Amino acid sequence: MAIGLIANAWFVWTTDARLERQLAEIRAAGDPLTLADLARPPIPPEKNAATYLRQADADVKAIEAKIFNKDYFDGWGKQWSSENRLPSEGVKSVKAAMDAHPQAIPLLKQAAACEDYDAELDYSAAPAQLIAQLLPVAQGFRCYARVLEFRTHLLLAEGNYDEAAKNSLILFQISRLFNRNPMIVSYLVATTIRGIATNSLNRVLQIGPVSKDVRAALDAEISIQERMAGFDGYGWMITSERALALDLLQTFPDRNFWFVSRGVWNRRESAVLDWFGGWLEIAKDSSPYCQTEKAIHRLSEQVPTLDLPLLPAKIWGEPVDLLPATQAAHNAITRSRAMIRCLRVLNALQAHVPAGSNEIPKLTELGLPAETITDPFTGDPLHVKKTPQGWVVYSVGPNFQDDGGKVDDPTNGDVGIGPPPAAKAAKQ
Repeated sequence: MAIGLIANAWFVWTTDARLERQLAEIRAAGDPLTLADLARPPIPPEKNAATYLRQADADVKAIEAKIFNKDYFDGWGKQWSSENRLPSEGVKSVKAAMDAHPQAIPLLKQAAACEDYDAELDYSAAPAQLIAQLLPVAQGFRCYARVLEFRTHLLLAEGNYDEAAKNSLILFQISRLFNRNPMIVSYLVATTIRGIATNSLNRVLQIGPVSKDVRAALDAEISIQERMAGFDGYGWMITSERALALDLLQTFPDRNFWFVSRGVWNRRESAVLDWFGGWLEIAKDSSPYCQTEKAIHRLSEQVPTLDLPLLPAKIWGEPVDLLPATQAAHNAITRSRAMIRCLRVLNALQAHVPAGSNEIPKLTELGLPAETITDPFTGDPLHVKKTPQGWVVYSVGPNFQDDGGKVDDPTNGDVGIGPPPAAKAAKQ
């Protein structure tokens, strides 16, 4: 019994020491250790984008409800889906909905112009309660994105290309706001909104000319989005998700029981921190996906396990469930990074190549950073094609094979942008 007690004391002491060293490193880096650490100092209401989003919320939802009514589902919505452009009935419907709530768009613009955003969530709540607070916020942002997307289509139908491009900028800025919320769920929603903005802006650039000043503003915002698709957004996602996992680990009833259990959980918590540390290293690594794939596979094989007999093989709960979500997030991040880079290249191509010219300049001649013109999947240059309908800029995607730039075909591996069907119809 004495030997057992001494062995237990040594086990707890050594695992305590290692865990504390890991936690100290996280503190020194200024990263959160608990969900409570995610709380921020109050922002003056007039500087907080959330103030204007709350004011816009009812009107935006009303616009969405007016658009997605019986006429949409039984009539012009089907035509819009098949032709990929807003038909005349859709123009009337969207315009009427927007005109009925004139304050919605100005408030969204005011929110997008704010430099800071805090949803003012209660970070002292239990993990499940915090996530429950976050989900309605996410739904609200998806609604803002849908309404702004329809406004882009409306402006395009009216031939107001500069204003349509500016509207897409608001979409990008809205995605940045939501990216300030913590955890993987927020990052995936922000990535989805960024994808909507990318497709909207690609449509604008492919269909109509935009002014030089607007094009410069587009390049500035897309460069920020490129960073958000990299460590600026990815790192925040991992560090905040790690804080959630650490809080969840403290909820196990035998976490701090002094005999055996505490040492075992110390080891498991250390393993979880190692695991998140591995994902952070991947987030910091700007190497292409083909080079980080092995590290990702290794992490998928290193999900923390319990190595005592008669106990579950893996930690029950969030740290294990997090694996597929983290892998999905990394795949989404790489695709988003590819799309953003392709969009920035398209903007530069149109600025450098005269309208009607079939010249395809070298990517190095566009004045863009070397990273921007690089395929994030392979590390090779992005691919560019000029078709009668417009530019196609693409990455070879996760299969690492050039499938000819068929970016509108979801079954192939290419990831990028090209002229939408609406642009083809307009030119014909």
